[in-house]
Amino acid sequence: MNNLTTTDPQEALRSTMEQLVAAMCERPDHATVNLVPSSRRPVLVVKVNRCDYGAVLGKYKSSLESLQLIARCIGSRSRMDVDLMLDQDAVEDGSRRRNFIPAKDWDREPFEKLAELTLAELFGSYQTDIQRTASSSSRLTVTVTDPAWAVGEETVGSLERALETVFNCVGALQGQRITVEVVA
Repeated sequence: MNNLTTTDPQEALRSTMEQLVAAMCERPDHATVNLVPSSRRPVLVVKVNRCDYGAVLGKYKSSLESLQLIARCIGSRSRMDVDLMLDQDAVEDGSRRRNFIPAKDWDREPFEKLAELTLAELFGSYQTDIQRTASSSSRLTVTVTDPAWAVGEETVGSLERALETVFNCVGALQGQRITVEVVA
């Protein structure tokens, strides 16, 4: 589903987060994100294959916290307060994480589509520039052009780190290191 045509902000958020989580996984077909109502606020519940659990959780929960920040920022654009949690009952199919073999040539198109989808939900209007800086690294520069998107410098820095953490999980599957710069 393409979020850019979705009018329901909850579905747009759920779909964007599902595509972001799936891109972080070796078994993307097992990744699901469901929006569950609760007494305080809606909760996005992420469920992945057992072999992808560590990638979505991240070292010291860095990937999970980054996904939580991105979900809250996307939700805030529609005045939604939302939580995100990783379902501890991961899908078990007996598979194990494969040995990492970096791709010889990075296929940028899927990453660019994912970045475009995520950034549109986060910032509204923006411009991007993705540059390959070395054989195994790329730089994504996002210039926010939506005058309604005005947040403090601290939030921009936190969001920049969150995007970099999540996009690096995606890039790592193809042997890429991605740096992110947000210019507001």
